[in-house]
Amino acid sequence: MRAVPHRPVHSARRVLPAGSGYPGDQAAQFQAGTGVGNGNEWRGFKVARREPMITVMLADDHALFRRGLRSMLEFEADIQVIGEAEDGQEAQELARELRPDVTLLDINMPRVNGIDAARELRRAFPRMGIIMLTMFAEEEIIDQALAAGADDYLRKDTPFDEIVGKVRSTAGGRETVGTGPLTGGPKPSALTDGVLLRRVVDGLSDREIAAETGVPEAEVQVRLAALYRRLGVRDRTQAAIYALTQGADRLPD
Repeated sequence: MRAVPHRPVHSARRVLPAGSGYPGDQAAQFQAGTGVGNGNEWRGFKVARREPMITVMLADDHALFRRGLRSMLEFEADIQVIGEAEDGQEAQELARELRPDVTLLDINMPRVNGIDAARELRRAFPRMGIIMLTMFAEEEIIDQALAAGADDYLRKDTPFDEIVGKVRSTAGGRETVGTGPLTGGPKPSALTDGVLLRRVVDGLSDREIAAETGVPEAEVQVRLAALYRRLGVRDRTQAAIYALTQGADRLPD
């Protein structure tokens, strides 16, 4: 395992002196050229965004995959990869040292697998964001990962922009990493099968159901698959037809 040294967020910066005429007449940081910025220009420069940094740790036993994921994540101005581990045991040790905001854990790792590592990390750090990485989204495995304390999961072939979005949403859904109790979080038990079926009839996507109910999108997907089996249907369309003909509250035992 190794900790990644701190890197600067922006490579080209200038600081405007007081009295420069910039709005608010305060010293401000801005970046030249067409690099990362918020699109606001001032005398040929783009104003750099001052977003909170999201610290990330990667845990995967394939060094090439870790290297590629890290390289892509570090293109984002608000994300910094601060550590890498090659198994679940190292992930736990490194997390205690670095306290990342979000940890990405491969499910299948030597020594300690990702599910067991997630369980220990959730116990030690209730506010740490945990995202599982998997080659195949098998329902039983994903169910175990969520039960162990993971916030969400990603297939390893997920498009990069979705990976970045998941990292940001997971970090945004939790406060600073610490050891105190996590309060004010979502209450997954509020998403009953009846509620879920009504949202399907309303035409909501998995992501929209997750946003409305506060339940992780991965859990919505697992719950939907279980609901389809309960109803004896194959997809959303058949589930909606069942609800419209039988009633969303008349579910089989």
